[in-house]
Amino acid sequence: MYFTSNCFCRDNESMLISAVRDGIENFYVIRFLEGTYTQVTDESGIDISHAYFDKPRDLLYYANGHQIKSVNIKTFEQKLVYESDYQFSSITVTCDGAYLLSSYPFKYLLPETIKTRAQ
Repeated sequence: MYFTSNCFCRDNESMLISAVRDGIENFYVIRFLEGTYTQVTDESGIDISHAYFDKPRDLLYYANGHQIKSVNIKTFEQKLVYESDYQFSSITVTCDGAYLLSSYPFKYLLPETIKTRAQ
C-alpha cells in the first residue's frame, strides 16, 4: 500500500501491511498485542503499491493485473470486484463508501452500497 493509505484496523490493535515473502508480494495483518501475523492474500502478481484499505468495512481492495479484488480482513472472504482489458493502478473508495475508483477510467458502484441505498 502507498504510504498515504491508512493501514490501521478498526480495533486499533492490528495493522495491515504488505511484505515480500518467498519472493511473492502479499498482504498481512499484524496483531500488536499477540505478536502474531496472518496472511490475507495468497497469490502472485499483486501490486502492493496499488491497494486501498477500506477501514470502516474491513475490506482490502487490490489490483492484480487486469483485475481488482477485495478481501475481508476479518473473514478472509475474497471476491473478484472488477475485471478489465486494462491494467489497474491506484485504487480508492469515495468517502461515503459508495464508489470504488481507479486511475483506469471507470466508476464502480459497490454492491454493499446498492443494498444500503435501496433500504
